[in-house]
Amino acid sequence: MYIGLDVGTSSVKAVLFSQDGQVQKKASKAYPVHGEKGNLELNPLEVRDAAFYVLRKMGEGKEKIRTIGISSLGEAAVLIGRDGNVLERAILPGDVRGTREAEALENKGDLSSRTGLPVNGTYTVCKLLWMRRHRPDIYSRISRVMLFGDYLGWCLTGEQKIGHSLASRTMAYDLERKQFFAAEQGIDPEWFSEPVDADACVGRILPECAAALHLPEDTLIFAGGHDQPCAAVGTGALQKGWASDSIGTSECITVNLGNTRLLQTVVEGGNFANEPFLQTGVYDTMAYTHTAGRLVEWLYQKMAKGKMGVLDRECEGAADPTGLLVLPHFSGSGTPCMDPLSTGAIVGLNLHTDLELLHRAVLENVCYEMKQNLRLWEEHGIKCSRIVAVGGGTRSRLWLQYKANIYQMPIYLAGCGEASALGAAIASAKGIGDFKTWEQAASAMVTCRKACDPKEEKLGQFEEAYEKYSRLYGAVKEIYR
Repeated sequence: MYIGLDVGTSSVKAVLFSQDGQVQKKASKAYPVHGEKGNLELNPLEVRDAAFYVLRKMGEGKEKIRTIGISSLGEAAVLIGRDGNVLERAILPGDVRGTREAEALENKGDLSSRTGLPVNGTYTVCKLLWMRRHRPDIYSRISRVMLFGDYLGWCLTGEQKIGHSLASRTMAYDLERKQFFAAEQGIDPEWFSEPVDADACVGRILPECAAALHLPEDTLIFAGGHDQPCAAVGTGALQKGWASDSIGTSECITVNLGNTRLLQTVVEGGNFANEPFLQTGVYDTMAYTHTAGRLVEWLYQKMAKGKMGVLDRECEGAADPTGLLVLPHFSGSGTPCMDPLSTGAIVGLNLHTDLELLHRAVLENVCYEMKQNLRLWEEHGIKCSRIVAVGGGTRSRLWLQYKANIYQMPIYLAGCGEASALGAAIASAKGIGDFKTWEQAASAMVTCRKACDPKEEKLGQFEEAYEKYSRLYGAVKEIYR
């Protein structure tokens, strides 16, 4: 049995998988996002305690647990002092602190080329530079810098190792040399964990942790990686051009690039990260929007007064263009424009507009937002040939049909709803030697089925609506700036 430990922004999940990928049991534990005046922070000790809670739930049975693979959100740094204690809460990626530091960085082209990342305040280095400028009392005491994946691995084993995909989210990781470097004067590469392959063993669980969590003393912890490539592996996206589409509060499409790295012009022009995939020598890139399910939730709470799910059923089978344009930048924008100051907009309202139409329009236009990324990828030779959807948004068949119609391709549905945890568990199963290859592991543990095909007779209408949508961001930006 393998545990996939998935550490997210608002909760942590532990899922126990058998060798054929079947979920045996799972547990989750939420923790608060802290911060005032737009700051977004996690308390690492609260995350650690939540992770230990769900792992303890996994250990409260008779199942033979052999491994734990870790999937984690990226960028957010856990700062450790010389005494081994946490110094401060971790600044989350969506926190705008670090924006000015990113703007002030020199030699951005060289940094982008070396790291495979667009220079942006999202990444760990910029948060550290903010800390150096505004909290020198904390910065001067830093002895170690970890992201949440390697932090929990360290808590469990005492060893400091990080998967390459997660390491790349710091903007201090050399994509070619696979090692950390001094991205800015004063940032010590020795602070960071040792980069290792996703299926590398971090270490054996500490005896005191095994006892406290009721886990076997020979349980092995594996590095895993960033949650999005973990989710891609959990949907079976192991071939070039195959992608996972995680539809939750936000939405992220992760596509397997094979052994081809992105051109620097694509990284900088589209704000696309060139990230190591879980498979050694393979890369991925991601497109995302901050508001997907979050925007649907906003509609329910502000206008539908709790009619969650009702609107979707009332609109089922009506995946047609609505005539409304919705710019889903209610919390800034993701790729490709990465504009934290962008605002949302709904255009085309009249006295006949009702909640059902608004609901459909939100689902439709979030798909247009993601299509912009797919279209830009295509222009640079990156073709998504297969998309497998996963996450809470997949409960909406209407949304899946909109995706098929707008992306003009079939949409598949992951058999396991906990794809990030499954991807991490697969890494551990391969690492312990139960499977010789990633493909063999995925073949045994991953299932998916076709959810829907595009409606050929409607593709022209959607293409026309998309062309209008593609001009919306520029128009709204001009008005509000």
